[in-house]
Amino acid sequence: MGVAGALFAIAAAAIVAVWGWLGSMVQMPPSPLASEAELYGRPVPPKRIELIRELRGEMVKQQSFQVNRMNELSTLNSEFDRMLARFREVRGAAAAAKPASAPETPPPAPATPAGSR
Repeated sequence: MGVAGALFAIAAAAIVAVWGWLGSMVQMPPSPLASEAELYGRPVPPKRIELIRELRGEMVKQQSFQVNRMNELSTLNSEFDRMLARFREVRGAAAAAKPASAPETPPPAPATPAGSR
């Protein structure tokens, strides 16, 4: 039991050491966000301000594009629904115009040659 206890103690110590290392503090690089610069009273660099303006303009363009695509989708869906209703109407009229006759009988089985039995 002495060897098993020693191996257990070594494994437990290794686990505690790894968890201690994983839980240690990590130095983070400074944030590139303009909000943090403003929060700490530092001026926001002009390049960052220009980048924010460009990104906002691009975001507005993308939102406008998305609204246009959603309108197109809505138009296409209504057109599809209209065409589907018309198809069903025509198909129903064609089925009603077809004379009601006896159900079709399956084709006769092919004849077997005389010598194959």
